Amino acid sequence: MRTYELMLMFSPEYTEAEVKKYIKKLEDLLIKNKASKVKADFWGKRKLAYKIKQFTEAYYVVFTFVGEPSLTHTLKELLKLEEEVFRYLLTLKEQTLQDNFKLDSSKKENSKKSVKKVSTK
Repeated sequence: MRTYELMLMFSPEYTEAEVKKYIKKLEDLLIKNKASKVKADFWGKRKLAYKIKQFTEAYYVVFTFVGEPSLTHTLKELLKLEEEVFRYLLTLKEQTLQDNFKLDSSKKENSKKSVKKVSTK
């Protein structure tokens, strides 16, 4: 299981209530697909640095959840089809990356220790 962060940008044409309703729908979908520690952080409407699809503002929501890598594929396919979401970014959390790096490093160290040098004199 890995920890992911999903940032969503919702169209400003929707109301805050509609966005929160969609957030609840997405939380339910994640839980249904066996994600755990699902947390949604609603940032509200923010001004964009530049125009995206003729929008100058967007509602921002950041999800944090723990799930299988196969869940990300399902999530990406769903988000591509949604009209409410016009941008999203799904990333693997840094702590998970550090943990994986530590595991890889320890495996290499253990394999070095298990190799015995044999003299061929």
